[in-house]
Amino acid sequence: MQYLFQHSIPVPWLLADILTILISFLVMIFIVRRSKHPVVVLLECFGFIFLYASIYENFAVVQGWYIYGRSLLMIGDVPLSVPLIEMDVLITGLWLLEKNEDPGMVQTVYCGVVWDVAGFFP
Repeated sequence: MQYLFQHSIPVPWLLADILTILISFLVMIFIVRRSKHPVVVLLECFGFIFLYASIYENFAVVQGWYIYGRSLLMIGDVPLSVPLIEMDVLITGLWLLEKNEDPGMVQTVYCGVVWDVAGFFP
């Protein structure tokens, strides 16, 4: 693992991290204002971010399946912006599906497809 300031951080990556953090902050504000149980939803989001990033994403990096660059905020070898944006896509996808009248199993498939398509276009 390299030291953080050994190499300069490119400005576009820094701007992307700041934009991701701002979007996630807005999603969290929306959770607090609109959710029936905001504490539970926020705990689910934080659990998703840290468990997903700490276990699955770092495992994939260690295995060499893909590589991330350096960022100011990292969870192991994964930039914090990666699980944050995935959490935003997951939460907003679930909110959109709440408005839909389809059965629960169909909503699960829809959310999986939305998440897969969002991950396909980085």
